[in-house]
Amino acid sequence: MIARYIYPIIFGLFLLNACVEVDENTQLAEKPYFDLPAFTQEQIDLLDSLSKLETSAPQVTKEVLLKGGEEKIELNPNDENYPVWEKELQLFKEADINKPVLLQSYDIDEGAGYKTYKANQEDLSIQEIKVSYEADAVKEIYLRLNEENYLYASYKDLVMKLQSGVITEIDIKGFRKLVGNDALEYHVKTHLTFPRTFGSL
Repeated sequence: MIARYIYPIIFGLFLLNACVEVDENTQLAEKPYFDLPAFTQEQIDLLDSLSKLETSAPQVTKEVLLKGGEEKIELNPNDENYPVWEKELQLFKEADINKPVLLQSYDIDEGAGYKTYKANQEDLSIQEIKVSYEADAVKEIYLRLNEENYLYASYKDLVMKLQSGVITEIDIKGFRKLVGNDALEYHVKTHLTFPRTFGSL
C-alpha cells in the first residue's frame, strides 16, 4: 500500500525542519508578522479536544498521490492511523517568521480579505505566507517552503482551510530531489468532516 511508504517519508521530511518553541502567552497582534505557530497551536488544541468526543470528532478522508498511483482512505477516531494533529500540522507550526533574525526579511502586501508576507531574500526557507480572511476570521492560509543546498533541493506548498474557526482541509504538495536519487513528488490532501451535531460544518 502506498500509505505504508509515503507516511514515513513525509514525516521524515517534517523532522528536517527545526523545531520552534512557541510562547503561548504571546498574542498574535503583538508580532510584526502573522504568528502562524501560535495560530496553529490553537488549532491543534482545538482538534485534539474535538477528537476526544464522539459527538464532535471529525471523520478524516486522506488522499495520497504519489508517482505511480494514489490511495484514498477514511479514518475514524478509533482507527489506529487516525491523525495525530501535532504531527499533521507540524510544518505550519514551525513556520515562524517572527524570529528576530528575520525582521525586515518579509514584504507585506495587504488587500481586501488577504494579507501576504513574502520573503525579500531567495535563500530563506519560508518564502511566503498568505492569510485570507472572511469577516475578519481566518479562512485560508497558504505557506510556501523552499530549501536548496549541495545535497538536495525541495519545495512544499501547503494550504490550511478553515470554516467556523476550525480546520476543514489540509493540502500539501511537495517535491524533493536528493543527489544521486530520483526526484520525489507527492500530494497529500486531508479533509475533515464533522458530525452534523457539531455546528454547521
